[in-house]
Amino acid sequence: MISNSSLPSPVSNHQNSARHLARPQQPRSRRKAGHVAIVAALAAVALTSCAAADASKSFPADQAEFVDAVNTAKDGAADANEMKVVQLRETRNDAICGILPKNLAVKGWYGIVKGLDTTMGGDSGTLEIELDDRIAVGTWNNGFSDALDGASSLITRDSPVYGKVADLNEGDLVEFSGKFIKDKKNCVGEKSITDVGGVESPTFVFAFTDVAAAESQK
Repeated sequence: MISNSSLPSPVSNHQNSARHLARPQQPRSRRKAGHVAIVAALAAVALTSCAAADASKSFPADQAEFVDAVNTAKDGAADANEMKVVQLRETRNDAICGILPKNLAVKGWYGIVKGLDTTMGGDSGTLEIELDDRIAVGTWNNGFSDALDGASSLITRDSPVYGKVADLNEGDLVEFSGKFIKDKKNCVGEKSITDVGGVESPTFVFAFTDVAAAESQK
């Protein structure tokens, strides 16, 4: 029997596609805690499969690049004035546009369920998934904002995704697919009210097409 300790580290073997999860220096203790939780969860997926070659699936290159671009802006925003924050947001958004495909769709990303609920009346479901400390993707939490934004991000009860999300709980590690919602000003929509919030703790508007518990939790 091969022990987990004898298996190659999924992080060390996939530096390029997981660099945001294995940064040697973390300027903020809160981010470090977020990294530890997600690294541990993703490592469990690779170890459970007992195939080091499959570990790269836990660290999609486009997800790594996306989170790295967002974290770069977050680092620069520390103690910066609001004009600088706006510049950082614009630079980040340009980077995101260069990372994501034109249709803004992604497949096989990983994260931890941060919140799930229903809209008033229970007609639709809402979901938020954390990619890294204070970086998340999620639906709008109400029909008015969703319609005003033209996002169609809410998970309707007749959607196959609704049943899958209904079986999840906060804190679950999941694999998901879907698309970011286009925003003319910022490339992809983001839900924060202030510029500072949008850089330091962004939640990007996302429409899910598939969500499933990661292999280690099945």
